[in-house]
Amino acid sequence: MIERDLNILPKKRNESATDPYTTMNTMADLEFDANDVCEELKAITVEDYAETMLDDRNVTAPPFFVFYRNIQTRDVYIKVKIRDRATGKVFCVSFHFARYPKPSPLPYEG
Repeated sequence: MIERDLNILPKKRNESATDPYTTMNTMADLEFDANDVCEELKAITVEDYAETMLDDRNVTAPPFFVFYRNIQTRDVYIKVKIRDRATGKVFCVSFHFARYPKPSPLPYEG
C-alpha cells in the first residue's frame, strides 16, 4: 500500500511554490500522482544510479541514493532512502526535473 510504504516530500521548506524544480511542480507537470512515482521508483535500474549521500540531518540514519531517470523526454533527479529497514518504508525527498545537467556518464551507465 503506497500510503503506508512511501512518503514523498512535495516541497522543501525553503523552496518557492513557483519553483519548477520542486517535487510538487514536477509531479503536476508530468501529471503524476504517488502511484506514478512509485512505478518510476520500481523501474529504477543500476544504470540510473548517480551517487550515495549521507543524511546531513542525522549521520546515523540510512543514506540517500540519487538516481536520474528520463521521463517524458526530461531528466528527473530522484533522491530516496529506505527510512525504516524493518518495514522497508521508502522516503522520496526529491523527484523533480534535473536543475543541473545529469552527470555523464553515470557510474554504471551502459
